[in-house]
Amino acid sequence: MQKATTTVIILAFACSSLLSGAARAEENCSVFDDRNDHYSFGLQLGSDVRKITPSGNPFKCVENTETFDADCFFTDNDGIVYGVIDQKIVRKELVDRNLAHYDHPLVAGITRSDSLEEAQRKLGLLPKDFPKWVLSDSSAGGGDWLYFLNTGPCLRGSNGTVWEYELIFDRSKQLVFVRASVEGYTPDY
Repeated sequence: MQKATTTVIILAFACSSLLSGAARAEENCSVFDDRNDHYSFGLQLGSDVRKITPSGNPFKCVENTETFDADCFFTDNDGIVYGVIDQKIVRKELVDRNLAHYDHPLVAGITRSDSLEEAQRKLGLLPKDFPKWVLSDSSAGGGDWLYFLNTGPCLRGSNGTVWEYELIFDRSKQLVFVRASVEGYTPDY
């Protein structure tokens, strides 16, 4: 069971790297200081991997880092999947099935049940100096994940780590994926 779950998570990370490219926001932005980490979810990016409280046994670390974009993958008790390089958290994701059970706040009070339009309305209520969310529509290309909202690497956590936020919506414009990743870590699209 552990091997199958690990494979699914690794595939989710690998596939998400390819699918999220449509939502790349401009990188020439003013960095917003999230001094209290109010807009993040889960553990801070840049944190030491030892802060993760894994659910069950930790996932086996990937031995071929040329193929995958993190050394190790862990899932915490809230269902957040963390990607780790050199003992530091560089990416965190909530995929559809874990997002459905996640009961902590997301940015702007967005919930799994919000449509793309409702999410955009809520994001519009964020402070004026919050990074601009760029919407990309990849529906012409097919696939299940079609609408992407991304800030680009324009947020800075209380520990000084610069990161970006991404919300991904499916064909029916329902939220299915949430990602935050460290500046310089998000794969080239």
